[in-house]
Amino acid sequence: MLSPCLPVEVIDMIISNIDEYDSSTLLNVSLINKKWCLIGILHLWRYPFIKTNSKARFKAHSKIITTLLSHLDQKTQSFLKINGLFDIPHQTTFNYPSFIKQIDFVILRKLIWFWLEENKFSSNSINQENQEIDYKNNNLLSYDYGKLQEGFQLNIEILIFFEILYKLIVAKTLGIDILQIVSFAHEFPLGYLHTLIDNEETRRCLSRLKQFKCKGNFAKGPLINLVTEISREISTFSLSLSNIYDQDLKINHVSNLLKNQKNLKRLNIKSNDLITSKYIMEVKKRSLREIKLSESESELDFMLNELLKCPNLKRICFCGSNLYRSKNLGKVVFPNLTGLEIIDCNFLLSDELPSPIIKFLINNGRNLMSIRISDSQLHKFLLKIPLYCSNLVSLSVDIRVRKISYSS
Repeated sequence: MLSPCLPVEVIDMIISNIDEYDSSTLLNVSLINKKWCLIGILHLWRYPFIKTNSKARFKAHSKIITTLLSHLDQKTQSFLKINGLFDIPHQTTFNYPSFIKQIDFVILRKLIWFWLEENKFSSNSINQENQEIDYKNNNLLSYDYGKLQEGFQLNIEILIFFEILYKLIVAKTLGIDILQIVSFAHEFPLGYLHTLIDNEETRRCLSRLKQFKCKGNFAKGPLINLVTEISREISTFSLSLSNIYDQDLKINHVSNLLKNQKNLKRLNIKSNDLITSKYIMEVKKRSLREIKLSESESELDFMLNELLKCPNLKRICFCGSNLYRSKNLGKVVFPNLTGLEIIDCNFLLSDELPSPIIKFLINNGRNLMSIRISDSQLHKFLLKIPLYCSNLVSLSVDIRVRKISYSS
């Protein structure tokens, strides 16, 4: 049985060993006593936006929105037409938004959508009449919602709730460590994200950003420029560029962001037609530990040569490349490489034409402790692994179920 008299520092060390996204366990330890509650709640609310495919879990997580709404002043609650409704408490035990260290834009939007469906726009709502927000000429909002197509009130209200709650979080948080925007379903109108982030509160809360993930169908230029201006401590950076939405983004924009980071450890950039892999030249080579490569053959060879300057590189992921065309893959040696992933790549294994990936295993396999591969040409590649990877501890294989058609 755990002693209730443990020092605060020891309790914090114990709770710090719980998975930061394991909200169920964090909630349970918060119920032990008052001291455990104080520390457990702080950890529980640090990373509140959790991805889940379970509708039941998502419904439970949507209660976050109720708690956040309780921290709005009476004027804002009245503007949102939620004042005194939907079991929103008048006061809370903790200043929950101040604990938040992570914002995932798409998950926050989904939680708002779910909350509105379950509460304000539910057929059981007690506030069916006159519940639409009058968003025109309101000084609480920065984005011009009059530009959006009218007639689908729920979409507009999701965006209004999102803006209000985003501003609440950035105003109260002590700082955001993780920022994730992965939007491929046009969840946000063009210009919306730029309007939200272009303020001093965002600059303050992102000044010590540690992880930044930016992917999807939206213009990323303004966000990249903002993060370049204010952030110096990013350790994990993931960027996927679009040929349609990122025409204004140049290689120097990405290079400048990478150049400014003092301790970048994990890098994943999927380029578009305008941005080549020369951005890697600006990365501080001694700090880089992991990289995901989604390059063409010529770009891949350039990247591999640059990565030879990274003495502490421990993991490489090849994704969607024609590895058999690489001229350098069979030549490079990474003395500290312990992890390898090969996802959806073509390495053309045959007896007549040896693939450079086999030579790569010969040169680097001895130190490899984990390998993850997808099932493209899997049967031949698996036979080579025991020959060259004597210290392998973990082998993970992605098996895809293929449809088989029968004809009579």
